[in-house]
Order: sequence, then C-alpha cells, then structure tokens
Amino acid sequence: MNIILGILLIAIIAVVFILPLVLTGFNIYGLVKGDNRCIRIGDRLFSRARVCDILSLVGGFILAVTDIKLVGEYTWDEPVILESPGAYSEFHEPFSSYQWVTFALLAAVSVLSPLILNRREKLMSRCGSRAKIKLLPPGVSVICISGIYMGYILFAFCAVQLSENIFAHEFLFLGVAYLYIYFLNYILCTLRVIRETVTANMEHFRERDIKPKSEIIAKCEKCLEKWAGWVVFPLIGILPLFGAVFCICVIFGQEPAGVIKIFTETSDWTFSRMVSPPPEQYHGHYLCTVAVNGHERLVKPTRMGVRQGVRIGVNRQLCAANAFEQVIEEKTPRFHRFIRYVYDTCGYPLSKQITTKLRADIVYLVMKPLEWLFVLTLYFTDTEPESRIALQYTGKRVGDFSGI
Repeated sequence: MNIILGILLIAIIAVVFILPLVLTGFNIYGLVKGDNRCIRIGDRLFSRARVCDILSLVGGFILAVTDIKLVGEYTWDEPVILESPGAYSEFHEPFSSYQWVTFALLAAVSVLSPLILNRREKLMSRCGSRAKIKLLPPGVSVICISGIYMGYILFAFCAVQLSENIFAHEFLFLGVAYLYIYFLNYILCTLRVIRETVTANMEHFRERDIKPKSEIIAKCEKCLEKWAGWVVFPLIGILPLFGAVFCICVIFGQEPAGVIKIFTETSDWTFSRMVSPPPEQYHGHYLCTVAVNGHERLVKPTRMGVRQGVRIGVNRQLCAANAFEQVIEEKTPRFHRFIRYVYDTCGYPLSKQITTKLRADIVYLVMKPLEWLFVLTLYFTDTEPESRIALQYTGKRVGDFSGI
C-alpha cells in the first residue's frame, strides 16, 4: 500500500511541478526552431506541436485554476481564519468568485482560440510524416487571433494582480511562480500558432489565381497578404468579440462592470478596492470549526459572535448546542461537568480532523439530528427557547433582560 501511495505521490509531483517546466522547454524550441514533426501513440501519428499545445493550454489551465484556489480561498467579505488547518493561504482570493461567469468565459475564449487556430491535417500511420497546419477561412482565423489578443490582455492583468504579494510567503511565491509559467507557455504557444497561420495563409494567397468578385474583397485579401493585415484586423476584431462575450455575461446575470470587478472586487491584491473584515484566530471547538469552514450554503452562518474574547462565525446549530449546554449547566451542574469533559475530550481531537469544507459539511449533517434534539429539549424546558438560542455568543443571557 505504501509503495502505491509513493508511486502516486511521485506521479502527482511529476504532473504538477515537472511537466510544466518540460512543456516550457518544448514550447521555446517550437517557437524558435519550428516544430512540424509527429509522435506515434499506438497506431496513430499526432502532431507534436498539437499535443504540446493541448497539454500546455488545457492541462495548464486546469492546474492554474487549482493553483488560484490555493493562493487565496476567502472571498473579500470573509475574514481570514489564521492558522486554520483547512486553509492553504492567509490571503483572500485574487479574482472575484462573484464574477466567475465573466472570468470563465473570457478564459475559455482565450484558451480555445489558439486550439481552433492550430488545427492540423489528418495524419496516417506512416514514417516521416510532417504535420501541416490546416487552413481555416480568413474570417475565422482573424476572430481566433482576436481571441488570443484578448487572452494577452486578460493574462497581463492577472499577472499584475498577482504581483502584489508574490514575496509575502514561500508557498505563495511557488504558487504564483507556476501561474506565471502558465502565462509564459500561453504566449509561447500562441505566438508560434499565429506565425504558422499567417505564413500558411500568405503562401496560399500567393499560389491561388482566383480573382475576387468585388473591390472590397480584393482590398481585404490584399491587406491579408501582408503581415500587417494579420496584426491590424484581429485588433479590430477584439471589439465585436468582446461585445459578444459581454452580452453572454449579461444573459447569465453578471453585472455590466463584471470584467473590471474580476480584479477590483477583491482584497489584498494589486487592483483590489474592497476592505475585508479583520482576520480571526482559529479555535479547536469543532462546531465553531463547522460554522466557519463549511460551505456557506449548507452550514448557513448567521452572524458574528464572541467566544472567549475572540470573534467567531456562528450558525443556528452552534447556537442551539450552546443553548442546550447552558440549560443543562443551570439545571444539573454535575451532569453538565461530565458532558463538558466528554465534549472537550472528543471535540478538540475531532476539530483537528476537520481540515476541508467537505469534512465540515459532513460533521454538520451528522450533527443535524442532535441539533433537532437540542431544540426540542429547549422547547420543553425553557420558557423562551428562541431568545436563548439567539443570545448565544453575544455575552448576554435571557435573565439579563428580566428587569426590562
């Protein structure tokens, strides 16, 4: 079993840390020397440049998204939980998750554009095959290059956004460094694809003898016969492409300023404009851990409370459990001391195991029947059960208001 885990760990390290560096080397070689050779996988031949592009752009994007979550997992309006076992970083997320549809769509257009542009001719199983780029209609090629330019703009803003805290922590430096490697590979791949596309199309224009049917088409083709045309046309094409992305984002309920808020609706980073709540200290109370670390839609934190002089996030389950304990303490002090001893003995070690949102969610669901039992007991033993639950972690008790 240990051997299998060791092999799996080595494979993960190779994919996450070594493969991006290897692909960077291949992409630099492909840009400088050109790469139209093929590799054999089974009985089929594949373009090596195409394989490198897919691994660099798609595989790298998946790793980049994971890396972004590790760089910062808190939204700007959440307090950072210091020394929390479930947290990998003490920073807020660098890109607003509230604008994830806009960000995902822009990233998808940026990544898919070079993959569409870099279509290769179908290769048969024969030795010495060379992979030639397959020509697309000029309009499609221009739109794809426009999408690549959009990717340059997007990833440039991402790189500047991440530069704020790059040296704040060793782990953060490593995470941001590998994100920069992805941005570098994107530039290397796309520059090579643009060069190959322009070269192939210019050769095609020189070889064809068909005369255009109108003067406008003739001027467009004359412009595309030069490198300058393939630079200017895509720059103009960014506007309608961005307009289409904008309309789709609005349809999905994103704000018109969502593109800007991707970077500004954050905290701790270069373009951040939001002020986050002060950080809070992690404590071993496992129901407190659940209320803070579980997925918000499930555990439903209701407000901030105070426990032992420290601000904590609370939900109804935590307040109901504490109210139940308070009633037991008032009515049967000896039994309460026993319950407290059991809770402290079992609860603290359990809290150390709640290191992910999923585990916090599981504990929340397991405790749900006990929560109902606590509430039911309160309704049969207390005259103001809801008031007692609501006052938990406020520093007040129901008896404090008896004279009002």
